[in-house]
Amino acid sequence: MRKFHRCRLFCGDVVNNCLYLLPCLVFLTPSLKAQEPDPSASTPVKALSGPLPPPSTSSPSSTTSDADAEALPVAKAKVPLKISVGLGLTAADAGIWENVSISDGTTDLTGDAQVEFGSAPTVLFDCKMNYVPHRWGFGFGAYYEFARKAEHLSVTIAGTKSESDTEDPAKIAQGVAYGNAVYRWQSLSINFGLNYNIVELTTPPGDYGAVKVRGGAGLQFGMSGDLGHSFALDLMYRQTALSMKQSMNGLTLNYGDGYISLIYFGARYYVN
Repeated sequence: MRKFHRCRLFCGDVVNNCLYLLPCLVFLTPSLKAQEPDPSASTPVKALSGPLPPPSTSSPSSTTSDADAEALPVAKAKVPLKISVGLGLTAADAGIWENVSISDGTTDLTGDAQVEFGSAPTVLFDCKMNYVPHRWGFGFGAYYEFARKAEHLSVTIAGTKSESDTEDPAKIAQGVAYGNAVYRWQSLSINFGLNYNIVELTTPPGDYGAVKVRGGAGLQFGMSGDLGHSFALDLMYRQTALSMKQSMNGLTLNYGDGYISLIYFGARYYVN
């Protein structure tokens, strides 16, 4: 009877404890369910649970975005400067003056003149800007033509023609500055533009009176071909200005404004 009474007391205590814990379980169960991991989220958690990548050793200044990387070649090719030095031969066709006049102070006679010049070695300095394939660029530079001989002179005054050849003729040298528009394909390019020259005349021994010469504006055009990255060949046609005036024994021979036709062929070396 005592055992039954103790068992009854034990069961009563268990029931009372369960009734006491039941409200706690009711409130705790939703929060426990909220903390249970979602099986569908296990994959990304697993992907992020691996070892972290090693830290980058490059500095922020050395990193370049894709947009910057694409822009770098374009920015580099915008204004590339190509500098070259050259050596060649200039063959002169002729010097032509169409408004020649001779005067003794009272009478003026008019006509024309033509001078045949020899060839002369030429040194050149050239710069090209924006020299990239399939684009227009700009070139400028200067060259010096060493003295060439005036080998043959032909003058026609008032319908009378006179010619002369001398064993010791006059010589002309000139320095020329120029600017060109340049269009380049791959290795081939075309050039055309304007020039301005300064002329130096050397007369042979004898009395030739006072001789004045001056240059002026001219033009040129031609083509160039690159041989690799270091060398190029040039073929150019040039016209340079030449005005002359001679006074001797009371006569004034005014050649007026003329020009010299030139063919230049040479090679250049790119220094950069």
